[in-house]
Amino acid sequence: MQDPTRVDDVVLSDFEVLKVLRSDENLKLIAVQARRRRKSELNDDAVDSQDAVVVLEKKPFTEESAVAFTSDLNTQLTTIMRNDIYGLFDGISTDKASIVNAIKVTTIYPATVDHIRKWSDQPFFMVRETAQDYKQITEPYILRNKLSLEWVYAVLSGKAEAERIVCNDQDTENGFVLAPSLRWDGVNKEQLDLTAIVRRSDVKSIRDLRADHLPLLYNLWKKCTATIKTKYGAEANELRAYFHYQPTYYHLHVHFTYLKEWNAGTAAGRAHLFMDVVQNLQTDGNYYAKRTMYFTLRRDDPLLTLLGDSHQLECF
Repeated sequence: MQDPTRVDDVVLSDFEVLKVLRSDENLKLIAVQARRRRKSELNDDAVDSQDAVVVLEKKPFTEESAVAFTSDLNTQLTTIMRNDIYGLFDGISTDKASIVNAIKVTTIYPATVDHIRKWSDQPFFMVRETAQDYKQITEPYILRNKLSLEWVYAVLSGKAEAERIVCNDQDTENGFVLAPSLRWDGVNKEQLDLTAIVRRSDVKSIRDLRADHLPLLYNLWKKCTATIKTKYGAEANELRAYFHYQPTYYHLHVHFTYLKEWNAGTAAGRAHLFMDVVQNLQTDGNYYAKRTMYFTLRRDDPLLTLLGDSHQLECF
């Protein structure tokens, strides 16, 4: 039987936590930077000093988990406060197998400096990027420093995560793959979160979209919404479809989430609604080649420095 703590040959107990990168009480999430223990501590022949990012996140409640927790004799309550009809308690299930105790673990190993920076807690700043800025500053920076896209190509080729793909259009011009995000368990409709990755490798972000990409966008919308309705029971008008700018990785992809689901990725300053992007291209096929873009960057993002302080404040 496979070791349950092992994911792609990563054993959590082999690592020591170096520091907390981020802790989010609202998302019930904590991300830490860890490093594999030395050979003498592991008593094996594998030695490296590569860091990892480990993300621990409480899994969302389901109806079944709520019923199990409230009816379980192993559930222990510690009173925090009682006032008239109101009570506040700490609840703990002593049943180690309880689904209430489940934690989703995401590992990035080996993790680069960019991975660690992405998961570190930092303040954000709003910046301004003209079309000229993009050509002279942003695009050269992207080409020099973008994260490896090997994992994207592995998904597109079917070498990785093939069992997760729910829609696979293999057309080289207008095709894509659609799969649940790693953030979603693939079951709870209200946390629905899927990503469609286009097959074309010449479109890094919405900045590269032109009128001749509209057939790709039409095809993606039609087939993704049909798949999501059939498989998960969510109508097209219950979905929020959007692009990120700046995106996490520079290969065009579209996010689909349930309207009731909220996460930081849907906030203004990063998310661009799919329908708005389509309509902008219908109005002007070179819209994103010419438009001045406003978006947020973290304080430690090198692009913030490259764009300059004036771009952090100018609006018009």
